[in-house]
Amino acid sequence: MSESNSDESTDRGDGNLREALVRAAVAIGDVLEREPELRAALAAVVGAWRGLPETASKATPAPSEAPAKATEGTSVESGENPEAVPADAATREELQELVESFSGPRSESDGTEAPRAAPTGPAKPKVSVRIIAERCRLKQRACVLAAELDEHLEGGQVVVPHDDFQPLINQAKALPDCYLWMLRPEARGWIAAESWEQLGRNFENLARALALADALVEDSEQNEEEVRQALTLAAEAQRAVRQAVVPCVPPGRSFEDSDQLAAYRWVAHQCETLRIYVARYMRVDDPADPANWADLRSRITDFENLRSERTEAARARNKLFGKVRYEAQRLLDATPEECQQRIAKIAAASDELLVGGVKPSDVRLRELLLPVYEILEDADDQIDHEGFQLVLREMDRFLAARDRAERAAENRAGTDAPSPEVERVRAWLAGREVVVVGGEERPEVVERLRRDFGLSALTWVATRPHESTEVFRAPIQRPEVAAVLLAIRWSSHSYGGIREYCEAAGKPLVRLPGGYGTNRVAREIAEQASEALS
Repeated sequence: MSESNSDESTDRGDGNLREALVRAAVAIGDVLEREPELRAALAAVVGAWRGLPETASKATPAPSEAPAKATEGTSVESGENPEAVPADAATREELQELVESFSGPRSESDGTEAPRAAPTGPAKPKVSVRIIAERCRLKQRACVLAAELDEHLEGGQVVVPHDDFQPLINQAKALPDCYLWMLRPEARGWIAAESWEQLGRNFENLARALALADALVEDSEQNEEEVRQALTLAAEAQRAVRQAVVPCVPPGRSFEDSDQLAAYRWVAHQCETLRIYVARYMRVDDPADPANWADLRSRITDFENLRSERTEAARARNKLFGKVRYEAQRLLDATPEECQQRIAKIAAASDELLVGGVKPSDVRLRELLLPVYEILEDADDQIDHEGFQLVLREMDRFLAARDRAERAAENRAGTDAPSPEVERVRAWLAGREVVVVGGEERPEVVERLRRDFGLSALTWVATRPHESTEVFRAPIQRPEVAAVLLAIRWSSHSYGGIREYCEAAGKPLVRLPGGYGTNRVAREIAEQASEALS
């Protein structure tokens, strides 16, 4: 046989031996713990494998050659050497490492195999964060069971408690890629119960932190600082799990829990997507102490309680928004008798919303009220709700800004030609004075109306809640005043006395239900005061 053929034969024999070793190691499983004879036989195979590279090229010793030193149990006088454990017998950890170096982690789908360590990185997890959290909860329970199994083993009980073990395995099988590696036979008997408890507590923290962060990320009214705090808690929890895994795997082995890695990737993905920077626990050199699980659990609980309180407040706000929507929709078809009742309910709900933290300029509230904008303040009797008046004032600002934008657009398009009503009103009011009552004075509106209508002056009397009507008497009674414009949406119900002042002074009162655009104001004046001014 040639030298090359000899080497090829040796390599083939080496490979066959390794394959046989892998099959044997996978088959025996936890039987090694309670079958000393089988363990000794397999240790002999490992010993032979260890010596294979060194002895492959050496001659086989003659049968007459005796061992230099007898092992325990060897009869030197008779020359017999019964099956004894070699002095260099492989440990259980060495054997498992050897098996995995050839075949990789076991692939039986019993819910307990350890996954191959995936490369780290900020890639998005393949499953939802809810699945990751659920798997962490199962692993927390598996850690408790692992400690119990070790306790049974120490007491001499080698039979696995089926009532506890199998239901957990079934739940793991129901989830995608759920590996309860802490229940593998090779994890039995050498890990301290305290290590299992610490790992379980940190898995529980991770599940809760992920659920909390996910709820805040998905919240339509999310607060960036709250999301940052929740992601930081999740980052700390996943790093604590990473550190807690270390005492629960054989020394010298490199192993990373798949759900810890998935949690890290999810946090990194959210930070990148939301442009949020988490300063701690997202680097390898920034570990979290797994022994501090109780403190972390307390902080997560505090955040959960705060979140719960805010969720209840959000439910209350949504209920009030629903009430405003309901009353506003029915206000459009309400009879005169129902109108005031529905306006009162809308005003009361608006007040409660403002007390609960909703701003008067809230877009959601404004959009609900815009369809009934004219009806709300055109009612004979105004509702005295201070919060509701603030909402109406903010709506006034919004509509005025919208009017300015529309006017600017008309100017850019060259369509700012005055309407026929503007020409008519200008003929009536040129050289005379007009008084505007209600809302807040806007210099640009004053100047535009004065110019477009040819007025000698425009006096704007701003209104304040609960202000006496006496402040309006003198401006209205001046002889040079031709008309009074009342911004009815923003006047308090007590301003009903303005009508009496106008009637006494013989001045027409024009109510402005919309904004302050020239064409709109001219249309209202023409419709309401044409007889008095023409």
